[in-house]
Amino acid sequence: MLDYAFTKDLIIVNPMTKVKFKISQANLKEVKPVNLDDFKKYVDYAKQNKKYYFGLLLIYYTGMRIGEILAIKHKDFDYDSNTFDINKSQIRNGKIGDPKKGKSRKGIIHENLAELHFEIRTWQNQHKKVFKDEYRDNDLIICNEDGSPIINVKIRMYIFDHLIMYIFNFLR
Repeated sequence: MLDYAFTKDLIIVNPMTKVKFKISQANLKEVKPVNLDDFKKYVDYAKQNKKYYFGLLLIYYTGMRIGEILAIKHKDFDYDSNTFDINKSQIRNGKIGDPKKGKSRKGIIHENLAELHFEIRTWQNQHKKVFKDEYRDNDLIICNEDGSPIINVKIRMYIFDHLIMYIFNFLR
């Protein structure tokens, strides 16, 4: 806002340009990556709920954020060029917006990702037969059994409520 006021000559100088922020080292948290063996255990546990299993593998294979996997659609996959577009993200309340950094990017469809995409399509086609007219075909790759979008909070709750509890029980 102050930058805008400065560009409109409403203020002579933006006082915030001289402000320096110190980041306390005490507030920084060390990020510990999950090792491959533990990740395989999480994936095995997540197989109990296919939609979350698919989401977890999609994150693993692509490096996408949770909001991005919840917004990506089948039409974003281009098998002619073996790429997929990451051009949107699910933000609060299930709404779709721009990716976190505001930039679209492309990913490469490798063999494991292609197999996962086929498995997801097969799972969704089975559910289309079960739900018939009630199936909500949003073209989403990661969705509920009836085709409706999974809300960001729900997948986070599943990860934290189920997988984290599994991790803690496993580590005892």
